[in-house]
This record gives sequence, C-alpha cells and structure tokens, in this order.
Amino acid sequence: GQEETIDMRTTPNTKLHWRVDWPMRWAREGVDFEPAGKDHHSEGGSFDTSKQIVELFGTKAPVSFQYDFISIKGRGGKISSSSGEVVDLYDVLEVYTPEICRYLFVSTRPNSEFSISFDLDVLKIYEDYDNCERIYFGLLPVKEQRKEKERRIYELSQVIPGQIPTEAGYQIPFRHLCNLLQIYQGDIETALATLSDITPNQLERLTKRAKCAWAWITQFAPEEFKWQLATEDMKPVEVDDAQRAALRDLLNSVEEHLDSCTEKEFSSYLYDAPKAHGIEPTDFFPLVYQILISREKGPKLAGFIKACGKEKIATILRRY
Repeated sequence: GQEETIDMRTTPNTKLHWRVDWPMRWAREGVDFEPAGKDHHSEGGSFDTSKQIVELFGTKAPVSFQYDFISIKGRGGKISSSSGEVVDLYDVLEVYTPEICRYLFVSTRPNSEFSISFDLDVLKIYEDYDNCERIYFGLLPVKEQRKEKERRIYELSQVIPGQIPTEAGYQIPFRHLCNLLQIYQGDIETALATLSDITPNQLERLTKRAKCAWAWITQFAPEEFKWQLATEDMKPVEVDDAQRAALRDLLNSVEEHLDSCTEKEFSSYLYDAPKAHGIEPTDFFPLVYQILISREKGPKLAGFIKACGKEKIATILRRY
C-alpha cells in the first residue's frame, strides 16, 4: 500500500475522491447504518466499491438499503446538489406544515420515487394527510389492516415524537380554505372567523395551515387557480335584457334565502333564475363567474356564493 501525510493548513484543495472519501467516513465516524440512493446502489456503483475499500481502514461497510429519487414537481429531474436541482427547506415550509413535510416521506416507500410538489398536487397532498388524520381519530371507517398502517403513518408524521394531537384538526378541504382566503384577500383572521364550531386548538393549527395556503396561492399556484372578487371600481360585464332579469332574480334569492338555506337548497335558486328567462344554466353560470371573479369558471357556484356571504354577493349583483 501507499501512505502519505499532508498538512491541510498549507496544502490547498485537499479532498479525497468520493469512492475513497465515503468509506473513510464510515470508518472514522463508526457508521453502522446508512441508506443511499439507487445510483449509489447500482451494480459497480460507489457502494459496491466503497464496501471493499473500507476494509483498508480496518472495518466493514454499514448496513444499507436503497431509496429512490425525490423530484421537484413541474421542474423535472431528481433533487441533486450537484445538478443545482434543489429547493430550500424554507420554500417547502412556506407551502407545507411540518407534519405534512414528514408525511410526504413517511407515507412513501423508501424505494419509490415521489415528488415535492408546488403545483395543484398540493391540494391532493393535504387531502391525503387529512384522510390519514380522520382514520387515526376514527372519523373515516376503513379495514383494520389499512387502519393500522395509517395510524402508524400519522404518528410518525408528528413533529415531536410521542406528542399526538388530542383531537383531529378542523376538517376543511385545502381547496376550500384557499377559496375562502381569496374571498377575504388573504385576511386569515377574518376568513377563519366565518367558520363555526372550531376549538381553540383547532384554530391555532388551522391558522398555520392558512398561512401555508396563502403563501402557495401568492407564490406558486397556477394562474387559473387565482382570482379576485369583483370590486366597485371594476368595469361591469355587458349583459342583455334577459341576462339582467335573471341576475335580478338571483339577487332576490341571495337577499331572501341565502342565509337560511343550505348549499344544496340554494342550488335550486341558481337553476331557477336563468330558466325563468329562457336561458340555459350552462350559459348563465359562466356569466355569473365572469361577474363575480372575472373568469368563466371557478369554485362550485352554490358553495362559493354561500362562502362569500349575502352582503358581498348582493353588493356585486346590485350593479346589474
């Protein structure tokens, strides 16, 4: 063999080659277990050579297993510091609460590739976590085998080991939360004040989630997901006489029935208004969306109008 001693204080650019550096660290730091990506575990890869080289340092290779790549959704490729495909942890925590960051890893098999998403998949990831939480607290009946799996995933997703929440979070779909925040232009306190039957502990957790939701809307959400409720300084949409009459009927329904009826009950008024004036609902609804949010489609209309409330909707419709 060959032996050499250098003074790192005076010798610049001193670094072992990777396939020697890795086993050196195993020996120096007494590593017993270290997983590695599938590129390192490929035949003839760095793990194959390192487990032989480490014997020169008088020890054995640690126990290992292969994990797959993590990609950034929408940008392609794996997360890799060498290629520059990285996201800062701060960026991830802007969009995901810490529990859901852990859930992404815990709920995925190590040898399966998954993505850290900043697109519309964010909605599904929050939905999946909420389903897991509902199963844990017995709010969503499932078969025993899945129940055991989801319960363990939920426990491991919590940031502080052993400190499991005593109740489920307030069950509001992440999509609906995003719509609610856009109605109130990011005013989290006012938006959450519209929710009923929420406990102080749930409110604290939901406030953190709402901050993530608003950050996602303003920084990462696709443009087609974003909208703003119409204001008085915006130019009114041009309508004909029949459309104006249908809008007047809708205004009357909002003022007389919105506060006292359910979302399903209000849907019937949405259909009655255009039909009374010979307009197909499929033609009328895009007009209502255009008037309310300057888009031809948006959140489910009856629920959206209920979430906005009588005063906001009536103020907009009175212009017609």
